Amino acid sequence: MSEEARDVVTREFLAHRTRILGFLYSLTGNPHVSEDLLQETALVLLKNADKFEPGSNFFAWAVRVGRYKVLEYGRESRRTPLVDEETYIQLADAHARMQTPDHSESDTRHALRSCVDGLPAKSRKLIDLRYEHGHAVGRIAEIVKAQSEAIQKALSRLRRSLRECVERKLGRTES
Repeated sequence: MSEEARDVVTREFLAHRTRILGFLYSLTGNPHVSEDLLQETALVLLKNADKFEPGSNFFAWAVRVGRYKVLEYGRESRRTPLVDEETYIQLADAHARMQTPDHSESDTRHALRSCVDGLPAKSRKLIDLRYEHGHAVGRIAEIVKAQSEAIQKALSRLRRSLRECVERKLGRTES
């Protein structure tokens, strides 16, 4: 591996570190797991530095690697995965589309906040329990007195609805 390729990937990784970490956190909901997966992602990127073409979309490449690390984590962990594999892929694709240069991260956050605020109270409560408080699906089910499967499906529908709402607010309709 060339030293130059390694330097380019290191610079790109450092420039995109926060966004990559945010992407991983959006999939895991756990800051510690996200940080571990970020480190594993960095190792894979450095190992494959010669495959990166300067000038191409580093962030897209990094989140693709990160997505596989999240999926790997979900398969290897003894816990129930936070979301199913298809939802991971949908979230990853939506996140990558939202991070294009035509909209800043703050635009995306503002759109998401607006979409969440527009949800019915029960839906906002589920989102709050899952993402603000970091509760697992089973714990949320106990809190709201519902079946875990129903909570999982509701959260999946909410994520899809929020993704579509954010894309509408940012003027994207390509999903």
